[in-house]
Amino acid sequence: MLKKIIIKWLQKLSTPFLNNMAPRSTPKSPSSLIADCIGKWCFKDQNQVTRDLNISKDLAVTLDDYPLDVKIKQLDKTKLSLIDHYGFRLIIYFKNNIPYKFYDETENQVFDLLPN
Repeated sequence: MLKKIIIKWLQKLSTPFLNNMAPRSTPKSPSSLIADCIGKWCFKDQNQVTRDLNISKDLAVTLDDYPLDVKIKQLDKTKLSLIDHYGFRLIIYFKNNIPYKFYDETENQVFDLLPN
């Protein structure tokens, strides 16, 4: 049920914002946007400690195997923006459909993501 709601929501996001402008490229389907998010990455925090970031196929997020209570704020071909239960943003940036940066608003830091 939740998966269907997320897919419908993502379909609304993938439509062009301005009807009178031709899209530069074919918009990505919601399922391919979700597929870009799924995976395991690591990054070094400000203390140079390696941290593990995992996103499952249902977009559940864990940090060092600790589940994060987050809601999707935005998902497009450039980023996945999440809000945690305190209201802080977590953003995963994409380059060529691959996550490469992670922003943590609580730390006000951007970290380089590496495949794990």
